[in-house]
Amino acid sequence: MKANGELSAYFIQCAVMNGSAMLRPVPKGSATEIAILEFAENNGYDYEAEKQRYKIIAKFPFSSKRKRMSTLIQFENGQRRLVTKGGSEIILDVCNSLYSPNDSLVVPLTSDLRAFIKQNIQEMGGNALRTMSLAYKNIPQEEDIIT
Repeated sequence: MKANGELSAYFIQCAVMNGSAMLRPVPKGSATEIAILEFAENNGYDYEAEKQRYKIIAKFPFSSKRKRMSTLIQFENGQRRLVTKGGSEIILDVCNSLYSPNDSLVVPLTSDLRAFIKQNIQEMGGNALRTMSLAYKNIPQEEDIIT
């Protein structure tokens, strides 16, 4: 995971900041959230330290209606980012671009690419594999997403 620092940072922000699970003193939380934290730690990240890196401005908890959870975080320089974790189909429906690890670029989410991703989500579901997606959006200071 650390091979691409930018992608790793997005993963950590989206996955670790959207959850209440913990590994110590004993694992506590959903099996999925515990697995995410273990994955982060197995790849060299201290999830507890990562959670302390960002100021949490607002949390939008998971609900059966939204099928996702989001956290608005703020960096030391004042930049704000909304980080989201949730059902793949739901996240895909609200995205207009994706991060391409091959190019280290954010690229437009074309209709062909969207259809390809949806097909893969369905195939994995058909094989009893659960999928989850992560997303982020940089939020300008003047934009109010809380009220």
